[in-house]
Amino acid sequence: MSSFVERSPLRLLAEAVVGGTAGWLLSNALGVPEASRPGFAVAGAVLAPIALLLTPLTGSTMGRALRYGGAVAVLGMLALSFTGPGRERPVGELLALGILLLGIGTVGHGILLVASGGDGGHDPDTSGPGDSEHRGG
Repeated sequence: MSSFVERSPLRLLAEAVVGGTAGWLLSNALGVPEASRPGFAVAGAVLAPIALLLTPLTGSTMGRALRYGGAVAVLGMLALSFTGPGRERPVGELLALGILLLGIGTVGHGILLVASGGDGGHDPDTSGPGDSEHRGG
């Protein structure tokens, strides 16, 4: 269980910034009205760190990226489904958006894992008790 929560506060903050930026960019790409765009940014800033906490530190890079993408998609769709605009959307459109979120989350997290050298054994920005277990020491 501790492998899910051993993340540094700086990493969670960085994840919130990246998630907020992604939410803002996604709202622009989807043509969301100007007044609703900050909501997308806030949702991204909240969902990204939570998805990171739901992603284990160990495992293959692809498996970890897919788990992160799945967490983003599920959390995002739950949030959207229970809000006013989400309830007015057809199911097919919501499913398409969920698949889009899955793809964005998986590809984005996979790129970050590869760039940071996250080979599936140890996430370099973790700290705390048991950290040496992830390094093989």
